[in-house]
Amino acid sequence: EYTIKGRHGNSSFEQEMYAFQHRLKLTDLSPRVLTQVMIMNDVNYDRNKRLVRDPMPTNERYHLLGRAFIHLNATEHVTANYPNFTHLMVMHVVESFMSARTLEQVSFLTGIQHLYQTRHPKQQATKAAHCFQALVGAVYRHRGAERASELLQELLYPTLTEEMVAEAVKAPLSVSSLRAFARVCMEQQLPRVSVRLLQEAGRHTVVPTFVMGVFVGGKLFAQGAGTSFKSAREEASKQALLSYYNTPGGEDAFEGFREATPEVIGSPEEWDAQASA
Repeated sequence: EYTIKGRHGNSSFEQEMYAFQHRLKLTDLSPRVLTQVMIMNDVNYDRNKRLVRDPMPTNERYHLLGRAFIHLNATEHVTANYPNFTHLMVMHVVESFMSARTLEQVSFLTGIQHLYQTRHPKQQATKAAHCFQALVGAVYRHRGAERASELLQELLYPTLTEEMVAEAVKAPLSVSSLRAFARVCMEQQLPRVSVRLLQEAGRHTVVPTFVMGVFVGGKLFAQGAGTSFKSAREEASKQALLSYYNTPGGEDAFEGFREATPEVIGSPEEWDAQASA
């Protein structure tokens, strides 16, 4: 039979669980439930993969519930905080939250790796992530959706970085960032987009620097730097997209630009031709 034990130094499982409960403010959840959250399914099978005589309650049902709740709650979180995101961008961020890498990172921050119980020590990070999802499921089952949502707000959603948002914005695009931003402006019935060189340094050196600006109706909306016209233009366009998609709900990303004087310097077709030249 399997014996539940601590996995960190000389501490007992009960001592580690007590510290875990208070660290995550889960004292309202019974130790029996938290213990079940930490028990992987393989503890009920011997080395010959035969079911043991007195199997323990494992975390499989909590894991199933937790994974479903995280997916739904993360979708609500992203759509509420990024109202300008397309459905593909929302899906990309939610998939990032659900990825093994993110869940492993969060589970290790909580100390789950010192508590979960398994007969096979391989794939420790994956098993810790599995237990974190089970923990969310247990909190949802016994303390409700609001408390489970608070847990995700504290632990999971802070892992969303600017790089992840930028990747979510860029990933679904099948065209250049500049074309994508021009399309957004067209949908918003804004003056056409233009692009121009703002600054440059070291044009004839090994590593020149160019700063390009993206303008909406003659007003500067975003800028970016690069070692060539093409890379600087792409960076400026990416920053323009991020400015739009990162705008909180209830705010107008193009406030002050809707009445701008239409000023067009080149078209998307001309920009693409210049980039390929």
